[in-house]
Amino acid sequence: MSSYYYSSGYTKPSGGASKGPYQPYYSYPKPPAFPSSTIYTDPVVSNPNDPGLGTLAGTVYDTTPHQTGQQLGVMQPSKPPIDFSNIDYSNDPILARVKALAEEAMGQANADARANRVRLAIGLGDPELVDQLKLGGDVRKQAAENTFGTFQELSRQLDRRNVFDITGQMSDKQNLFYSTARQRALGLSGEQYLRDKSQATNAVQSQLAQISQQLAAAKMQWQSQIIGAEQDAYARALQQALYAAGAS
Repeated sequence: MSSYYYSSGYTKPSGGASKGPYQPYYSYPKPPAFPSSTIYTDPVVSNPNDPGLGTLAGTVYDTTPHQTGQQLGVMQPSKPPIDFSNIDYSNDPILARVKALAEEAMGQANADARANRVRLAIGLGDPELVDQLKLGGDVRKQAAENTFGTFQELSRQLDRRNVFDITGQMSDKQNLFYSTARQRALGLSGEQYLRDKSQATNAVQSQLAQISQQLAAAKMQWQSQIIGAEQDAYARALQQALYAAGAS
C-alpha cells in the first residue's frame, strides 16, 4: 500500500496544546478515505524519529593526515641534471645532409667563379691580371700568348694606326717624317691606345666584381641555411635530452 504514495509522514496536532496523536499526511495523491476513525499507521514509517526512516549513505571523506614518501624518509629517484651548455647535435642526420649539400653547392660556385675569372683574364690577354687573381702559371701563359686577346688586338690597332694612318700619310705623301706634326700624331695615337686598354680593363674589372658578388651571395645563402639547420638540430637534441632526463 505504501508504494501507492509518493511520500508520507506525520504532522503535529493543531489547537495549541500538544494533545492527541500525530496525524498522517501524504504529499500526493490524497489517500482514499478510511471507513473507520482508526488512525492509519504507515507500515513502513511509524515513527518520524525512528532512524528506520532510512538515511542515504553520503560520501565519506578521509580526513586522516597522511605522510608523504619524503616525510617517511623514502628515497625518491633523482633525475640526472641536464648540461645545457654541452648539447651535442653534431651527429644529426638532417644537419649532415644540409652541410653536404651546402659544401657541394659552394664548391660548384667557387669552380664557376674561377672559370669565369680565367675566361676574362685570358680574353683580356693580360698576364698581370692573372697574377692578381692568382690563377696560376698556366693561365698566365695562355693570357700572354692569346693572339686574339683584347690587349693584343689593341696593340695591333696601334701599330696599324701609326704606320698607315700617321707615318705613311705624312712621310710618303707630305714628306713630314721628321716633322713635329708627325710626332704629335704618334703621341695622340699612343694616348688612344692607353685609353682603350683602360676601358677594356675597367669592363673586365666590373665583370669580376659581379662574379665576386654572386659568389658571396651564394655563400651567404648556404651559410644561412646551415645556421637554420644547426638551430633545428639543437632543438631536436635538446628535446631528446629532456626526454631522456624525464623532464618532457
